[in-house]
Amino acid sequence: MNSKHFARLGLATALALVMAPSAFAAGTDAGTNITNTATVNYDVGGVSQPPVTNPTPDDFEVDRRILFTVAATDGAESVAPGAQNQALTYVIQNDTNDTVDFYLSVEELTGDDFDGADGGSAAQFYLDDGDGIFNGADTLLPVSPLGKPYLDNVPEYNGVAGNLRTVHVVYDIDTGLANGDTADVYLVADATSNAGADSAIYTESATDGVLVVDTVLGDADGPATNDDARDATHSAMDSYLISSATLAVSKTSVVVTDPFNCATAGDSTSCTGTPKRIPGAVIQYCITVENTGGATAEDVVITDQVPGATTYVNQSIWTNVSGTGTACDLTDTLTAAGNMQPEDDNTVDADALPETDPAGGSFDAGTETVSVQLKPDVAGSGGIARAAFRVTID
Repeated sequence: MNSKHFARLGLATALALVMAPSAFAAGTDAGTNITNTATVNYDVGGVSQPPVTNPTPDDFEVDRRILFTVAATDGAESVAPGAQNQALTYVIQNDTNDTVDFYLSVEELTGDDFDGADGGSAAQFYLDDGDGIFNGADTLLPVSPLGKPYLDNVPEYNGVAGNLRTVHVVYDIDTGLANGDTADVYLVADATSNAGADSAIYTESATDGVLVVDTVLGDADGPATNDDARDATHSAMDSYLISSATLAVSKTSVVVTDPFNCATAGDSTSCTGTPKRIPGAVIQYCITVENTGGATAEDVVITDQVPGATTYVNQSIWTNVSGTGTACDLTDTLTAAGNMQPEDDNTVDADALPETDPAGGSFDAGTETVSVQLKPDVAGSGGIARAAFRVTID
């Protein structure tokens, strides 16, 4: 099981979110016997007589009031297309005056962009280990004989953080989703007495039994489709938000020198006239990668086949080239000024040129292919990276 890739709110924050709706205590425990005996004292002729008590005390059992809430701990969870074991986190707070079990299920409403189960896997339910973060220390919840995941023996909250139950609903995310797509997932909890034995969901008692524990439903209306007030069910919604890289690649060229207008091949400062794209001219290609998505594009590698009728110029690969839009700064690459980095051409050994960045570039003479590893990664929301190399027109 992989850990989540995105940080979640700390458990203390989650507690603050779910404690607000019901800050009162659960009250006297269900099943508590309350006994009342009346005593009568009196005098006869001014003489105190023995007290008289009712021979049969009045007894009744405190009934069970079902009251609990389900709450999501944060906003939409950012995930990448194809990501595995991605969790949405909810907290269940039991304000019932009794220990209760809960069946757990999910509802995925139509109208959003995708369902949590698009990746081909059904939801899995994990009990958090206390840190509020989905990781390998969390426990897969048991399933009843009828196939219902459940929490058992959830105590009355009574303001004790350790009595809350944090549940992670975990899916694999489908591939092929677009940046900004969302999936809404409702965690639904149903209160019951013994989930491991598939006991029925609590219902309101029809009569008032004096020496039996009746049930009164007090839960609020929730957002899931069949979650009404006073039905022993409560729910909360959390969402997946696809945050993906969206890359646009452009390629431009500029003539650097030609044999007639310039004295030194590749040195534009040696030109006395405007160089032209004639045989012997040096051409510089600029490749720009722009990321308009919401997520960083990692380990971006550019592969470019050197075009026919040209010859690659040795050690002319540059990374981290400055520029404007899709144009590379030619002066930077000529003078080794600015923030660009020359890369070794050798595809076999480590870069021979002195380097100070993690980017890489190579030329494969066998396939006439230039490869560039862009570093740092290309940030989302408009991040741009540029690389350049040169060829000579044959």
